[in-house]
Amino acid sequence: ASGEDRIIEIWNLVFMQFFEKAPGSMDPLPKPSVDTGSGLERVVAVVQGKLNNFDTDIFAPMIETACKIGGFDYVSDLKTLEKHKDIQEKTAALRVLADHCRATGFLIAVGVLPANEGRGYVLRRIMRRAIRYGRKLSESSLLYPMVQSLITNMSDVYPELKQRQDSIIQTVKDEESRFLQTLDTGSEILATEIKNLKQQGQKTLTGEMLFKLYDTYGFPVDLSRLIAEEQGLQADESEFEKYLEEAKQKAKASWKGKTIDSDQSHLIKMVSDYLLKNSATEFTGYSSLSQDATVMLLSDGHQIVDHLSEGKIGYIILDKTSFYAEGGGQTGDRGLVSSSGLTAHVTNTTKISDVYLHAVEITSGELKSGVKVKCQVDRKIRSQTASNHSATHLLHAALRSVLGNHVTQAGSLVDESKLRFDFTYNKPVSDEEIQKIELLVNDEISKNTPVGTHLMSYPKALEFGAMALFGEKYGDQVRVLKMGDFSCELCGGTHVTNTSEIRVFKIVSESGVSSGVRRIEALSGDLAVSYLFKNLQENQKAKAEAQIHEGWENYLARTNVELPLWIDSKKNEIKQLEREIKKMKLDQVDLDQVMNSKFLSNGSIPFVVTQVGTNDRTALSEISDRIKNKIQNGVVVLLGEDEDSTPLIVSVTKDFTSKVKAGDIVKSLCQKLGGKGGGRPDFAQGSLGQLKDITPVTEQIKSNY
Repeated sequence: ASGEDRIIEIWNLVFMQFFEKAPGSMDPLPKPSVDTGSGLERVVAVVQGKLNNFDTDIFAPMIETACKIGGFDYVSDLKTLEKHKDIQEKTAALRVLADHCRATGFLIAVGVLPANEGRGYVLRRIMRRAIRYGRKLSESSLLYPMVQSLITNMSDVYPELKQRQDSIIQTVKDEESRFLQTLDTGSEILATEIKNLKQQGQKTLTGEMLFKLYDTYGFPVDLSRLIAEEQGLQADESEFEKYLEEAKQKAKASWKGKTIDSDQSHLIKMVSDYLLKNSATEFTGYSSLSQDATVMLLSDGHQIVDHLSEGKIGYIILDKTSFYAEGGGQTGDRGLVSSSGLTAHVTNTTKISDVYLHAVEITSGELKSGVKVKCQVDRKIRSQTASNHSATHLLHAALRSVLGNHVTQAGSLVDESKLRFDFTYNKPVSDEEIQKIELLVNDEISKNTPVGTHLMSYPKALEFGAMALFGEKYGDQVRVLKMGDFSCELCGGTHVTNTSEIRVFKIVSESGVSSGVRRIEALSGDLAVSYLFKNLQENQKAKAEAQIHEGWENYLARTNVELPLWIDSKKNEIKQLEREIKKMKLDQVDLDQVMNSKFLSNGSIPFVVTQVGTNDRTALSEISDRIKNKIQNGVVVLLGEDEDSTPLIVSVTKDFTSKVKAGDIVKSLCQKLGGKGGGRPDFAQGSLGQLKDITPVTEQIKSNY
C-alpha cells in the first residue's frame, strides 16, 4: 500500500506459491493459495463512498456521541488536518476511542472482563488506553456513552450486545471511574517526579519509581513509559522487571504448602520427547476408578530417573490411568498406585498435551520404569468432587434463571471439600435471590434426573443446545453433560450419574471478586448435610439459652409449683431435639454408596471401611448396625469425625467371630495408628489419632487380615 493520501487501499491479495527453505531456495507448495484481505470496514467504506473507515456508519455514531458530550467537532478533511496539528490530534484521539470502544463492547459481551492477567488484561489495556485518550479530549466520561451508542447501532445484527447491555455498561462505568481516579493520582505523582528529574538534568525515569506507581497506585507501567517519552525521558523497564520479580518471589515465599520441587520447563520437554515415541495417556476414569497400567517414565521433578525409592517424591507417566487430571476448574484425582511390595500415594494429577502426570510419594518399596501397577482412585474424594462439580452446573443454570441470561461463568474451582463459582454480575446477590437459587438447585436434585454424557462434534454440540465457555479451547470432539432440560454444558470433568446423588446443596457465602465478578462458595452431599447439622445445633443451642435466660428473668414471677414443671418441659424439648439430630445423622448415611467400599482382605474376610461426619457414639453404633445388617456377613469398620481424634467402632457378624474379633482389630489399629480402645469379639470401640482420610486404616487391615 502506498503512503500517499491520494491512494486508498481497499483490498490486497497475496499469491502463495512457493516455500522458501533458504535464501534463493524455493520449493513449490503442494497447494498454492491466495490470501485475500478485505475486511468489513474497507467494504463498507467503498459501498458508502467514504475516504476512510472511521467515516462509515460503523464508527460515526460513536464519534458523534463523543463530540456531542465534549462540545467539539470531528474533522476528517485531509487538507484541514494537514494544516492544523491540534485538530489532527483530536481526530486521532476520537478514532482511537471509537476503535477501542467497539473492541470493549464486543469483548465484554462474550464474557471477557477487565483483569490483571490473561485475556482480561488485554481488555483492561484497551480500555485504559481509550480512557486516557478520552481524558485528553474532555473532563467528562466518554467511553461508556460511546459503548451505549455501539449497542444501539449494532444490536440488530449482534443481539448479544442488547442481551448483555446492563452488564456491558456497568462494567465500563466501573472500570472508567476507577481508572480515572488512578490516572489523576498517578499522573500527579509522575508529573512531580518528572519535574524533579528535569531540574536535576536526569534523562531516565527509574525502575523503582515505575514499580512504586504500579504496585502502590495501580498505575500501568506502559502508561508511565508513554508519559515519560512525551516529556523526553526514557523509562528503565528492565529495572522495573527486577523489582516486579522480587515482589513475585516474596509472595511465593510467603505461601506455605507442600508441593513437589519441580522444573516446569523440564516437565514440558519430557512430555514433548515422550510424545515423539509414544501415544497420549489413555484415560479410563469415567467408567472405572481402578486400572492396570505400565509405568512408562519417571521424573524427580528436575530430570528423568529410572526409579523412585521409598520416601521420594516425583512424577510418573502411565500408559493408561483412571486418575482424572486437573482441568476445567476441577482438581486432579488422588489415590494409590501399587504393585507387589510397592505403595505410592498419588497426591495430584495434572496433564500436559494429554499426557497425564501423576505426582507421587513412595510410602513403601521402589517404583521402577516398565513395571506393571494398579491405579486406585480415592473413592470418597472422587465421589464428593463429582457431587460438587455436578452441583456447580446446576448452580450455573440456576444463576442464569434467577439473575438473567447475561450471567456467565468467570471461573470455578471444584474439589472434594467445596465448590467455588465466579460469575459476571454487577451487584451483590440479595438474600432473597440466594434463597431462590438454593431452592431451584435443590429442586432439580430432588427430581432424580439422570445425568447424561454425549460425545459429538463441536458444531453439533452447539446445535444440541450445549453452553460453551468463552476462552476455553475445544477439540473437534467434545463431551456434552446434560441434566434433563435444566442444564446442558460442554464439560470434561467427572460427575454423578443421577442428580439425587448430590443429595443436598447449600450456599455458604457470596462475595465480590473484582469489578463485575461475584463469587459463590457452596457445599454439596455429606459436607452440606454436616454444615446444616452444625447450624441446626448452634441455632437450637442459642434458642435454648435464650429461653433459659427468659426463664430466669421470670423466675421470681413463678410459684414453687410452676418452676419444676417449666424445667421438665425444657428437658423434654432438649430430648426431642437430640432425637431429631440423631435421626438426621442416621438418615445422612447412603448404604448403597457405603457398600461400594466393601473389599476382601488377604484372608478372604469381607470388610467395609467407611467414615461419617459425626462424633456421636450412639449414632455411630446404630449406623454400624445398619451397615452390618446390609452386608449380612463380614466386618464393619466405622470411623467418625472429631476435632482432636477419630472415633472408631468395629462390628463383626456372628459367623465371622471365630476368624476375627472386633476387640483385636481395635487394639491393632490403635497400636499402629495411635489411640486406645477395646471390646467384645462382636463389637468394640476406641479412638484413633486425627486422620485425614480412611486410607491408613484400610492399608492396615489389608496387610494384617
